[in-house]
Amino acid sequence: NKGLGPLLEAIAMLPSARLLVIGDGPERRAMEALSKKWNIDKRVVFVGWLPTQDDVIRVIRSAKVFVMNSKSEGGPRVALEAMAAGMPVIVTKVGVMPDTIVDEENGLFTTGSAQDLAAQIKTLLGNHALCEHLSSNARRILDRFEKRKLIADYADFLQLLL
Repeated sequence: NKGLGPLLEAIAMLPSARLLVIGDGPERRAMEALSKKWNIDKRVVFVGWLPTQDDVIRVIRSAKVFVMNSKSEGGPRVALEAMAAGMPVIVTKVGVMPDTIVDEENGLFTTGSAQDLAAQIKTLLGNHALCEHLSSNARRILDRFEKRKLIADYADFLQLLL
């Protein structure tokens, strides 16, 4: 569901790119084997679960680009957290992403295919100005999801039900 296979394939197409995978799950061993098969295991690090949200944000901020290639998501919260941390993001059109991302304004959309992921990653890694633009605009997600605003919006919605 997380689309890690195509992302690993994309990394294999980009000889200078490295990947840091946060999280764990039943497919981890298969994905590690795939990275060895494609001879990218020296450029892919599987860190597993991180103990705190601060650890997750610290590791996300250590990257140049954040990629969320999920096939389906409820949120996804992690993409919103990456945006709030000022990361240029590449995401699939799942969950709230179609309502949150304006392509090439505060993030980039991907089809999720290895070829498209490789193209989007290559674009960002080669275009510092675009990264800065996306990063600056991504931080504005905090305005949209600010707690008081969300509560007020929800209260207004509930008033409509009366």
